[in-house]
Amino acid sequence: MNTTLLPGIASVQGIAWLDLTHAEQIHIMGTPPAWFKELFSEDQLNNLTESALCLRFSYLEHFLVDARKFWSHPSDTGLESGVWTESLPDGRELQFHSIAYQVDGRSVLAFDGNQTNLARQVEILQQAREVNLRYSESQRKLDQQGILFHCMLHDLISLHSTVRLSFQLLQQEFSGNDKIRGIIEDGLQATQKQESFIKDILEFFSLARGIPMGKVDFREKVDLRFCLNEVITLMNLTAMQHGVSLRIEPWKSPTEACLVLVEQARLMRVLINLVENALRYAPHGSAITIGMAGQRDSVIVFVDDDGPGVAPDMVPTLFHKFSGERGKGGKLGIGLYFCSLTLNRWGGSIGYAPRTPTGARFWFKLPSHAHE
Repeated sequence: MNTTLLPGIASVQGIAWLDLTHAEQIHIMGTPPAWFKELFSEDQLNNLTESALCLRFSYLEHFLVDARKFWSHPSDTGLESGVWTESLPDGRELQFHSIAYQVDGRSVLAFDGNQTNLARQVEILQQAREVNLRYSESQRKLDQQGILFHCMLHDLISLHSTVRLSFQLLQQEFSGNDKIRGIIEDGLQATQKQESFIKDILEFFSLARGIPMGKVDFREKVDLRFCLNEVITLMNLTAMQHGVSLRIEPWKSPTEACLVLVEQARLMRVLINLVENALRYAPHGSAITIGMAGQRDSVIVFVDDDGPGVAPDMVPTLFHKFSGERGKGGKLGIGLYFCSLTLNRWGGSIGYAPRTPTGARFWFKLPSHAHE
């Protein structure tokens, strides 16, 4: 039989090819390599049996149990034993490796004892194990740091809630003093922005790490028009401070509800992120337009601004984490990434399109549930 026709490692030097079709008499195919002949006497080589083979290689006895099953239901890839170590009577420890094949109805075992090649394989496997251990350890440390980080952020939110409440009480106390009220409103706005930023970070790490939302589905049918109006109300004062006006493009079907299956609080975060993103680039005296466009089974929401738009080289990574968003200095670049992760969870999508002659349109698309 021509062993060069065997798959896998047939052409590799130092392989002993054994035909175990009949366990009581193993046929050595071709000339066995020097290492194999060294381990058996001439008489043993001429009358080699499975029991004699397993007596010399104790691990092989266990592998042949699986090999027999494989030979009963073979595949083209063969069955590998992996590299193992045998202690010989003379005190030496040698590595071996074998692969079971079935060729032309015969149960064939490719037996590798080339110590140079096997030593290299063992070294590579050991290096891979060490890399895997280091990776597991680094992941464990990252998980510990992540827990600490989340605790710190939750503590910060509690502190900011206290500060915000204090500002709100002061706002009521000095409602008649325009100068002091203005200072308090500035502080309140800054505190609310900081809280929003901290929540963005929490959302980002939760979604990026694939933390499940639990068995309970918190989504509900929400009217998009109501959410858009709420965002305009919440962001109107901030827009005025930027010298920018907010407007909603009228919905073409004012009597028809525009329902989507989402978590309202998270949807509000998406809308606020997109409006805040537009405010950072909208020129003084311009307007930001928020609108909707219905399709047969989906609805598109868009936020338009008259800013400089997005540089073409930034568009491919615009919704990636830590992308820097539109290149504005000092931004972490997780707002748009959070929007993308959130919308994808709901079966939606998000994108960007330049406006003519200048400006940016950020849009997202969600399945419509208005007719269910």
